[in-house]
Amino acid sequence: MTASATAELIENPEFALALSYVPPAAQSGVAALFALDGKLAEVVRTTTEPALGQMRLLWWRDTVLDLKSGRVAAVPAVENIHRYALPQGADVQTDLVAGIADGWSVLIEEETLGRDALMRFARLRGGNLFGSAAALCSVEDDGRLRKCGQGWALVDLARHSRSSALADACLEIARPLLRYGLRGRLPRAARGLGALAHLAERDSRRPPSDPVQVGAPGRVGRMLWHRLTGM
Repeated sequence: MTASATAELIENPEFALALSYVPPAAQSGVAALFALDGKLAEVVRTTTEPALGQMRLLWWRDTVLDLKSGRVAAVPAVENIHRYALPQGADVQTDLVAGIADGWSVLIEEETLGRDALMRFARLRGGNLFGSAAALCSVEDDGRLRKCGQGWALVDLARHSRSSALADACLEIARPLLRYGLRGRLPRAARGLGALAHLAERDSRRPPSDPVQVGAPGRVGRMLWHRLTGM
């Protein structure tokens, strides 16, 4: 991945630190996955007409699925996914990546974001994102990393929600998912994802209205401890 592309992907210093924990061969792929997730988040954030938002997310989903047949859209986010995140012939992995868009679609399709809808969002967005990243890191996930991803996705949604009721619901669902995912020691190759999950677990115990101080010493220290110990 070019230096400029990497710089565009890594705007958050905590994510940059977590990415440094990822095995070097997988770093560009993991960065590409999170960059794609960011593009999908932008679609939802800027959507004013649900039907149009669904069409845009469907385009991203179908464009990723097109990679199975070698059709690569001239879009940097898709080109990076093709080049770095999808080993040749990895159709199952392609389905996981495309499924991230399905997760974001839940936020547009559902009129009421109840528990079932939020769980589906978490499973499709976060579970597929962390599952895809774990596969790139050659980590055999026993289910914990997908749970971490689900919890991370919900905490992220809570932190960006304008509805305090929705934020509270997200955090309530996220806490047990993160506790389950972070029980025991994570393998070294998974500690980049684990570091993100630990930050999410930390944030899940704070009021949604409490601003997150990105890069604060306590947060960075928690990440470093996880890198050293896997806990």
